[in-house]
Amino acid sequence: SSSNNLWISLAKVAAHSRGLSSNSLDPLLFPLWFSNLVRVAAPMVLGDEALLRTAERVNTYDRLVASEHGNTSQFVYIGAGFDTKLLKYAVMERHAGSVFVDLDLPSTLSSRRCLVHSWNPTLANLDMIPGDLNHEDVHSLLRPSRFDASRAAVFIEEATLMYIELSRREHLVGSLLRQSLCQSLFHVSVICRDEGFQCVVPLHFDGREDLAKRLTEVS
Repeated sequence: SSSNNLWISLAKVAAHSRGLSSNSLDPLLFPLWFSNLVRVAAPMVLGDEALLRTAERVNTYDRLVASEHGNTSQFVYIGAGFDTKLLKYAVMERHAGSVFVDLDLPSTLSSRRCLVHSWNPTLANLDMIPGDLNHEDVHSLLRPSRFDASRAAVFIEEATLMYIELSRREHLVGSLLRQSLCQSLFHVSVICRDEGFQCVVPLHFDGREDLAKRLTEVS
């Protein structure tokens, strides 16, 4: 929901204001009054542990995308919310011809579209496609966009699939892997042995090679 996305954004803005996060765009996407309010109020509602956890998540994704963006011209954000990690690449001259696609629920994307337009009204290489992953898979949602299924892409998902019913998210990840071109890169927030709520794809595996093998078996 938009309210949940706003709460996560609050944590990211607060993490940056404390010098913990590397993503300088998080506070810039929102009105100045909001970012200033977060700096004042965050210490009262967010503990150090929550901020450190948020910063670690932001910085991990930032490092991954920073190491890959130069070799990629298609980026798909599954459940973009109000996150900004790909926007700094969308405005780079080297990515003027690249395709960036945000996927999320219609209500969330409506708010995101307003925020992004206020931040940069001339951004031309970003498609925002509304949809519901409870009923459609990623590649089905991508059809109205400029995404080219015959080319490799970077796919990013951060804490979105965990809210979808277990068998459905297993199907979504399997479908995403099968329909994507070889050399595509995938950053899914949680793949683990634990079958609890936080695990996007619960798999029993032993080491990296076994994990790769198990992922190909996801139905």
